[in-house]
Amino acid sequence: MIITSPLIKIPAVRTKGLTLLEIMAVITVVGILIVIAIPRINGMRDEANIIKAKEELDTIKAALQSYYINHRAFPSSSPAITADVLTSAVPQIVDHVFYDPFGATPTSEYQYTASDDGQYYAVYSLGLGRTGLPGIVASNGSVTLPGDAIVLSNGELVGKTGDDNGCDAGQTKCSENCVNTTSDVSNCGACEISCYEGQTCNSGNCTPGALGQRCSSGSDCDSQYCNNSRCGTGANSSPCNSNDDCQKFCGSNMLCGGQTSVDPCSSNDDCQDGYCSQNGCSDGSILSPCISGAQCKSTYCNVINNECSNGESGKDLCISGAECKSHYCNTNRDICSEGNDGDECNSPEDCKSGVCSGNLCIDEVGIKNCMNPSECRSNYCNNLTNLCSNGNTNDGCWSGADCQSTRCVNNLCAE
Repeated sequence: MIITSPLIKIPAVRTKGLTLLEIMAVITVVGILIVIAIPRINGMRDEANIIKAKEELDTIKAALQSYYINHRAFPSSSPAITADVLTSAVPQIVDHVFYDPFGATPTSEYQYTASDDGQYYAVYSLGLGRTGLPGIVASNGSVTLPGDAIVLSNGELVGKTGDDNGCDAGQTKCSENCVNTTSDVSNCGACEISCYEGQTCNSGNCTPGALGQRCSSGSDCDSQYCNNSRCGTGANSSPCNSNDDCQKFCGSNMLCGGQTSVDPCSSNDDCQDGYCSQNGCSDGSILSPCISGAQCKSTYCNVINNECSNGESGKDLCISGAECKSHYCNTNRDICSEGNDGDECNSPEDCKSGVCSGNLCIDEVGIKNCMNPSECRSNYCNNLTNLCSNGNTNDGCWSGADCQSTRCVNNLCAE
């Protein structure tokens, strides 16, 4: 059996749209939210840019302090300090350009100005106001601050307090401490510029130190010489890196005064070992280069070969007796000799007797002319013949001075 049931009728559901009044209310609420949100978003962007500016200014400040350490002065004023100076400095300090988020254009750099003497600076962002620039840094380091400029300086910031300075007049904030950069040895002339041990800070400059104090150049020392990072005398044998570290010059062995033939010199005083040759410093040993005996330890120079020698007879070359120990040179063969009778010779100066005959040194007696005894090796001169004699008995004489016995009888030396 089929059972049927009557159809159940479901009533239709009527949809209802928003009225005009409701739509206007929604739009109004959204508008209010936008009005509230946009300034907050802009404020967040501005806050982010302020943070960015301060961080980048800190980086530039550190770079400027590094520049000061290398040059003992800050760069001259520049509208493009990172592009024109810091990125091209040697050694390089920063590797890219920093742009002011509040600059007139996206490629506007942070502004930078310095005092004429290079001891004070101010680097700054235009800030939210984007109007007005800090006053020129004065010789006393004071900087006049306008409007919203974000400024970092090693001088006194005038007209602004708080995070940018917050220090008394004449002070600078360095590592959260207010200091006077004209006298503080840890911040001398600028933050984090430390004087060396034993130095004082006067008018923003480290006063030179005494001997033994730390230094980076001669200007840090009373003596004007910096030897191995300590104030020194610059004397021979002092360690050095350049001629500025020495009274004379810095040798290739990195010691004041030369040591090798590649080290130039003009006198023995220029050389560590005390010998200066025509080629440079030497130790003056045998065979060292020379042009005179003064450049040799032995005091003898073979000027034929321009080498130091011992001046030995029969061995070392010579052109005069000054190159020989004996003081006699056989100029016939250019070799040192004793100049004794029978030795080879070329001139009277080659012989002790002062007589060279047939290229041999011979006894002067009866041969060498004389006017007084001092001209004869024997110290006796026969004034009758004006020839050297021995002053022996029966030798000719003019007076007793011509005789060993001091007796001259009938023009003959007597016993």
